[in-house]
Amino acid sequence: EYDLAKSTSAADNVTKENLENLVRAGENLLEQPVKVIDVNSFDPHENQNDGTNAEALESLAEILHKEKQLRLEMKAMEKMKLMKKMGRPFVEAI
Repeated sequence: EYDLAKSTSAADNVTKENLENLVRAGENLLEQPVKVIDVNSFDPHENQNDGTNAEALESLAEILHKEKQLRLEMKAMEKMKLMKKMGRPFVEAI
């Protein structure tokens, strides 16, 4: 749950104090345990094995990075196959 004051969550409040409050709220959220929503009851619940929101974000970033690397490798392999098929040496465009 996010207990932000109305003035803190206002998009047009860009005072230094409000921005610091938002940073603190974000840091507090990162420290909290991951909550999962039950699709049948829509009630949030915590699972002790899921860790904190910060750990979950790190895990997601790792998965996304690996996926990007895999896609880049696949793209390079497809490009090399195409160049070989055309009978031209593979030269990377700059």
